[in-house]
Amino acid sequence: MQRQKIQVEVRTSAGSRSARRMVRAGILPGVVYGPGTEPLPISVNLRELRTAMQGKPANAVLLEFDGVDQLKGKMAILREVQRDPVTDQPIHVDIMALEKGHKLQLTVPVHVSGRAIGLQKGGIFEQQLHSVNVEVLPKDIPEAIVVDISALDVGQSLHVREIALPEGVKVLGDENLPVATVIPPKGAATTEGEEA
Repeated sequence: MQRQKIQVEVRTSAGSRSARRMVRAGILPGVVYGPGTEPLPISVNLRELRTAMQGKPANAVLLEFDGVDQLKGKMAILREVQRDPVTDQPIHVDIMALEKGHKLQLTVPVHVSGRAIGLQKGGIFEQQLHSVNVEVLPKDIPEAIVVDISALDVGQSLHVREIALPEGVKVLGDENLPVATVIPPKGAATTEGEEA
């Protein structure tokens, strides 16, 4: 995963009124916490943060800090971006500082590639799993796990246990869950029943 460097400043003001003023000025209040790091109230440039995210889920953004001595040299991930329930605009950010050599448990999106051969036979493609929980070192966090569905025929499924994982990534949870399936075309069972 590519690292994004963001400029942060230690935040001295607190309270909802101050936070609203900051957001209006394009500054997002937040907090940095993590192993060996005392919780530190910070502010981040909202435009810079949006550039770092670029449509990725929060925990798929690996950050480096610039501007605060206590955080120099530390890596972090976005843990959560809280949004206004009415406007959907970001109003607060939680950033988790990482400990070197410490594995993380986080959710990574699953993307499919290829075209299932079952589609040529009238099958209908369904993706049941859009993300998986993984355990991984910060340096090995994938932006997404890509699965090739080209070999899927009608009636076949691809399961979590069959995913080719990037190096250093371990899937947590039930490995028997289906990721994607090509189901028979609608009406196929009815037609067979009528023929019988």
